[in-house]
Amino acid sequence: MDVTNNVIIIGVDPGINTGIVAIEVDRKANRWHLVGRFNMPDVSDGGGLMRLYTWLRSYIHNEHEFPIAAVGMEQMMAYMTSAQEKAEAQAAVRMAAYAEMVTLHTYAPTSVRSTVVGSGRAKESDVAKVTRQLLGVTRTKKGEAFNKHQQDALAVALCCAVREGILQSIEPQEVT
Repeated sequence: MDVTNNVIIIGVDPGINTGIVAIEVDRKANRWHLVGRFNMPDVSDGGGLMRLYTWLRSYIHNEHEFPIAAVGMEQMMAYMTSAQEKAEAQAAVRMAAYAEMVTLHTYAPTSVRSTVVGSGRAKESDVAKVTRQLLGVTRTKKGEAFNKHQQDALAVALCCAVREGILQSIEPQEVT
């Protein structure tokens, strides 16, 4: 991995509706902030999977101010999504990361929850609450709030940062 102090980590919650979040981490200061959040709806067929693959490759490949350190992906069977649909979305993410030669880390949901919430048995609502607190989001206008896939993607990105030694601990985002 690059020795630059600042890096980008992309978190992905793959499924029929895939959430993607990018955070910038200042390793020296042990700080992070959100640089992008995206939702890729309806990747349930070949066309949707190709859109996910192409979009993610393009995002990784584009010139960023800082290098992309890793892509973190939640590796699990999805709630209300078939195992096949989840696996296909995971494969599209995996192929995009490999095609762009970016390290891909996968995490079990219990690892993500344990790292971000403090308990592997935390509920989805607990992940949502913690991610909102970390972002300093108390109230938002309708449509501006993170959806559950983006919240899970943020949790995955933060888990990746901690588990791979890029962040020492997760602190709330600095509001700029």
